[in-house]
Amino acid sequence: WSGTFDATAVTVTLCSGLSLYNVLELGLLIYLTFNLRNGGLYLWSLSISCFAIVLYNIGFLIEYYRLTYTAVGKALDGLGWMGMVTGQALVLYSRLGLILHDQRILRAVKWLIIWNALTLHPMTEVFNFAANFGSNREPFARGYVYVEKIQMTIFCIQEFILSGLYLWQTFKLLKVIQKANARRTMWQLFIINAIIIVLDIGLLVIEYKNYRVIEQTVKGFVYSTKLKMEFAILGKLVDLVHATQRTLSTAFAGGEDY
Repeated sequence: WSGTFDATAVTVTLCSGLSLYNVLELGLLIYLTFNLRNGGLYLWSLSISCFAIVLYNIGFLIEYYRLTYTAVGKALDGLGWMGMVTGQALVLYSRLGLILHDQRILRAVKWLIIWNALTLHPMTEVFNFAANFGSNREPFARGYVYVEKIQMTIFCIQEFILSGLYLWQTFKLLKVIQKANARRTMWQLFIINAIIIVLDIGLLVIEYKNYRVIEQTVKGFVYSTKLKMEFAILGKLVDLVHATQRTLSTAFAGGEDY
């Protein structure tokens, strides 16, 4: 931060504020909607994602405005980034089984998320901290430029796969579901996952343009927005599956229209 409120500073403040508003609102909805004691993967991944986005934004604000030691900001935004990215993937994965019954695909997606989390998160954070606080920073700083792009590309591909599976299954179901309410929910699911893909592509473009500060602050806003959309539509999907379970089972099996 240069000490003046230029366009970048305004963008950082605005995006961070909107991100925090989104997740605080979502956190309240989670508290009012779910029994946390009986939470499964969906609820816990959603809750962790919300908390992680808060950490990410606070950490980045500390870094950008130099509110305290840079290491504190780096630690908070690193932890937040890990929970935000993998938590978001787990939110999508946790409800994928409602419309996709192929266990081989579900297992492959699960292990993809686990593998990416265990390899990309530690590697990125090691380069990040070594580039900023290590005794020999230069090689790590050069390497971090490439590591950052590699991990973001792979995580975007992961999101494309998850959203692509939703798009694929939703398109199949739209061919056999005739009830207006069910079709409306399916179309909303289709559109939201298409929007998620577009948002991820936008983040990737900003990253490859090397707009580092803008990419970091926009990322928090994008992830909070995606989380709110997913919360809204995946809740409707659960209601739809429970209300029309027999019809959906027929659709999964390639049954006829009803």
